Amino acid sequence: MGGARSRDVLVLHFCLCWRIINGELPICDTNQHRGKEISLAYACFWKRFSTNHRAVGYLSSALESRGFELCLSNAPDADILFFSVFGSLRELHIYRRCKVKIFYSGENLQLLRFQKFRAYLRSQIEDEIVPWTLEQDFSNSSLAVPPWFFAMDLANPFSTASQAIAWNDQPMLQGRKHAVTIINSHAKMVGGLDGRARLEGYENLEKQGIIVDSPGKFQNNMVSLEVQNVTKMKFLERYVFNLCPENSFGKCYVSEKLFQAVLTGVIPIYWGDASCVGGIINLDRIITFSPGSSAKEMAAHVRQLLDDTEALSSFWNQPVFAKQAPATLSHIISNFNAVVGRIISVKRSRSLQ
Repeated sequence: MGGARSRDVLVLHFCLCWRIINGELPICDTNQHRGKEISLAYACFWKRFSTNHRAVGYLSSALESRGFELCLSNAPDADILFFSVFGSLRELHIYRRCKVKIFYSGENLQLLRFQKFRAYLRSQIEDEIVPWTLEQDFSNSSLAVPPWFFAMDLANPFSTASQAIAWNDQPMLQGRKHAVTIINSHAKMVGGLDGRARLEGYENLEKQGIIVDSPGKFQNNMVSLEVQNVTKMKFLERYVFNLCPENSFGKCYVSEKLFQAVLTGVIPIYWGDASCVGGIINLDRIITFSPGSSAKEMAAHVRQLLDDTEALSSFWNQPVFAKQAPATLSHIISNFNAVVGRIISVKRSRSLQ
C-alpha cells in the first residue's frame, strides 16, 4: 500500500511534463506568436552539444504542456541562457541580459581546471542562477536539479528508473553467471589519488583470484560492448558486482556510473562521495573503498561474499533504494517544476514591458 501511495505522488508531480520532446529546437520566429515563444540561447558547452539534449527536451516538453514553445536564439537578451563549463567566461558576458540562467554540468567543479567557473557561480548566487549541477554550494536552492535526474530519465514516471524507485524493485541474483566487471571508456588515468583508485581496485580484486571482465579500454580483456551488440545496462545485468569508481573525487560528486549500477541490480564497488545520494540509493548495499589498505579490504570482502552463498544472498537482498527515495525524487521534481514556473513568470513580465 505504501509503495502505491509513493507512485501516486510521483505521477501527480509528473503529469504535465513527463514526455520528452526529441529533436533540435526550432529557430525562434520573432515575427509570429512572440508571446508564446520562449527563447533559449546556449553557451560554453562541449563541441558536439545540441539542443537535442535530454534536459532541454524535458524543459521544452514542460513548457509546451503549459502552452509555450521553446525555441533557439542567439540574441543576447534571450529569455533563457543555458550554459556549462566548456568555454570562456567572456562568452557568458554576451548574454548577461538573459533573465533566467540555467547552469548545467555533470563535471566535478572542484577540479582545478573548473575553478574559474566555480568562482563565477559563487559570485552569482544572489542572482539565483538555476543550478542543474552537482556543486554543493547550490544544493539548498529550491531550483536545484542534479544532472543524473535527466541522465537516468527520472523526469519520466514511466521510465525503468522511475518505476524501480516507485516500487523499490528487488533484482534477482539467480541467473547472474559472472562475478565482476568494470566498464571504462578511457585507457589513460589521471595522476594522483584519482588515477590510483581505479587501478588499485582492479589489481586487488585480481590478487584475490577474481577475474574482472573489462570490455572497455581500461585493462581491456574482452570484446567491446559494440561488438557484442549489447548496451551497458544489459551487460551489467549479467554480473553480481560492478567496479565503478569515479574519474575524480569531489564532495557529493556522483556521476551516472553509480546509478547505472544500482538500476541494473548489480552491487556497486564504488570510490567516490555518495553521501549526498543517500536519499535515493541505499548506501548499505554499496561496497566502498579508497586507494591503499581500504582497496585490499574491499577485495577481501568481495572474495568472502563470492565464497559464501548465504552471505552474498543476504547482502544482495537488501533494498536497492532508500525508503525515502520517492519523497526525495518528488522534491527534485518540485524543483524542476519551480524552474518551469519561473521561466513562464519571467516571460509574462517581459511581454508586458
